[in-house]
Amino acid sequence: MAMSTRKVAVGPLRRGINKGLDTLLAWIEDHLAQKPLPEEEQEDESVLGRKGLWLHEGDKSLWRVKCTPRQDYHVIFELISKHEVLHEELSSAFYNPRDVSYVYPEARFSKSGPQSLREVLRGLYDTKMSTLALVPESELKKCLHMQDDRGFAPGQWVQIRRGLYQGDMGLVHESYHDNDSTRGVKVLVVPRLGLAASKKHYAPSSKCKRNAPRPPSELFQPAKCKHDLHKRGNRYTYKSWTFEHGLLVKVFNLSSVSPAHEIPISLFHLFSESSKRAGNDLFEIATMLLPLFWHFDPGENVIVHYKEGATYGTVLTLEEEGDAEKTWCVVDVVGKGHRRVMVHYLEKNVIPGDFVEVLQGAYTGKSGFVVAKIDAHLGICIGARASGIDFRVHANSVKLTTPNYSNTETPWLNVEVKFLIQLHACRMESMHW
Repeated sequence: MAMSTRKVAVGPLRRGINKGLDTLLAWIEDHLAQKPLPEEEQEDESVLGRKGLWLHEGDKSLWRVKCTPRQDYHVIFELISKHEVLHEELSSAFYNPRDVSYVYPEARFSKSGPQSLREVLRGLYDTKMSTLALVPESELKKCLHMQDDRGFAPGQWVQIRRGLYQGDMGLVHESYHDNDSTRGVKVLVVPRLGLAASKKHYAPSSKCKRNAPRPPSELFQPAKCKHDLHKRGNRYTYKSWTFEHGLLVKVFNLSSVSPAHEIPISLFHLFSESSKRAGNDLFEIATMLLPLFWHFDPGENVIVHYKEGATYGTVLTLEEEGDAEKTWCVVDVVGKGHRRVMVHYLEKNVIPGDFVEVLQGAYTGKSGFVVAKIDAHLGICIGARASGIDFRVHANSVKLTTPNYSNTETPWLNVEVKFLIQLHACRMESMHW
């Protein structure tokens, strides 16, 4: 592996720090970086990619050592500033923006004493020498790949892969690239900042952190914060947190997020509420993730929520787009004929008094009467609670069915009842068979 000093590796140097180092880098750029390789050493990049990165006799090995996050540039600066002492052992050093916790020296540890590379590294405050290790040949290409092709555009939905928000969904606000090595994305997530729970979660003991439950997902309520609250435009700052429309603005490393395809129904409702606070400027409903528990079958009656108003229709077919997404239905819309409609605009036409079965989610398999409805949220009664509502589900996660009566008696015979819906509402009648 030939010696190389790249601008990407060391980052921009500040004026006045070390004029001698500036002169050295200028000399390297003039005599080495811009000097073409001999023809026999020139290789097509695609060929190199196929052959892999193989060490040759005489090459120094690539090592890695853990350092304090965001201090990798300063570690490299200290190493290069000692080039006169370390040049026999150290060929180059760099960090990778994809993994900001390590510094990679290309070196051969051949000396001992206070001026040796090992002792210089040991003397740096931000390095942890117990982590010093050779990079396996199988990982060389990954370590040397500086550019990260995975980008996330503003408005894209992502899933958090680790940490307090692991498994949660978020909306990309903007890309983030600090002046040093930090790269990532700013994501809007539903906060998990329950005060009592958050203190347990961030307790010093790692055992407490593992055992403590995560704070629940709740939109930020400024009225609950009496101190340390500041407002600027649509943003609130409380302690060290920043919020927009009830959502937390949080920076994540690129490796900590991945594209999302579905969203839990609870987070779907919270993001929808946040969008209402923002006046629908937060995101377009058409870009919203498909809730995990939505399910449609041909023949079901639905309400189609067009921008100009709601109308009714019947599902004809369900179109699949990819393995994880079912985003379109062909619907026979009243007065408009067969239309291809996004699932986000559909709501099953379920009303109080209907008997339904839950198809997916926490209450899968349960059946009961719809006794309440707010927007598309149903209150289901199965008789387990005196209040009348045993649980709540979204209308798109149920299907209409009929109760299975096992008794043969008719306890309502000759009992006066009141019609709550249909054409004869409020009339008093007696039941007759």
